[in-house]
Amino acid sequence: SSHFGSSVSPHELRAFWCQPVLLALLHPEAMGSGASATVKDKAVELLGPKLCKGGEEIDTAAAFEGKKAVALYFSAHWCPPCRGFTPKFADFYKNGLCDKGLEVVFISSDRDEESFKEYYGEQPWLALPFSAREKKAELSKKFKVEGIPTVIILNAETGEVITKDGRSAVMKDPTGEKFPWIPPTFQEALGEKFMKGDAVVGKEAVEGKTLGLYFSAHWCPPCRAFTPQLAKWYAGIKGEVGDKFEIIFCSGDRSEEDMKSYYKEQCDAGGDWLCLPYEAKDNLDPLFEISGIPTFLIVSPEGKVINASGRGLVPSA
Repeated sequence: SSHFGSSVSPHELRAFWCQPVLLALLHPEAMGSGASATVKDKAVELLGPKLCKGGEEIDTAAAFEGKKAVALYFSAHWCPPCRGFTPKFADFYKNGLCDKGLEVVFISSDRDEESFKEYYGEQPWLALPFSAREKKAELSKKFKVEGIPTVIILNAETGEVITKDGRSAVMKDPTGEKFPWIPPTFQEALGEKFMKGDAVVGKEAVEGKTLGLYFSAHWCPPCRAFTPQLAKWYAGIKGEVGDKFEIIFCSGDRSEEDMKSYYKEQCDAGGDWLCLPYEAKDNLDPLFEISGIPTFLIVSPEGKVINASGRGLVPSA
């Protein structure tokens, strides 16, 4: 019942991989030709009937055989960050990612076909034909692409989104040790240790609690304005909520020293909540697609978002 390209949580993705229905996807010959055809049909539905491979056109239906993951690479020659990232990505692809089962499809935002051809000439993978402008717009809308370069990683068998932050995944793991970069579950990303003032506490500090995840940084003026309001609100509700609720500071600070100094300010203002260790500070960002700060999310103990606009709960915020 999955649609090619639709998004699922990492937990659901893992659960799916455990289902017997995967026999049809991993071993279509065991189920007759229908199962294999369905996967190919979904690829064609997503990307259209033809893709470019160098100077040739190939059938989309046959483009991903034997591949584990497909990276949709939204990029353009006129974009400086794209021109910086493309050669690195191409090297990683040629030096191991391709052999590990990654295929890449360049989705161009170039302004004309000549620019597309020149830029694609530097790339070693597949591309959506430049003439398929409607399909390009459809893909940008489907995956909510707001800027470039963007790399969306899909499961090649199911078409499910593995991660919308493929660029970070590739840059952090250019040799593909963790390929296909299935994001950690909420509990894995949360980790086992937290700062609590000057002390370090374990998972028991959050066990079974509704959580407020506070994404913030000292260099951000709106964060510095909101933090005292949040600390005052937290100090006021603590007696009422007891051990049913806790806040975790997820720092966007640029150094460990900055983070610790800002966290001390929070504690001194009455916000003596928990803090992710510096090495784990970014772990939750991709799970909740954090794109700006300050962000204050209320989530269940399992990591399900209860209130995406937690700032609205805090007076004067």
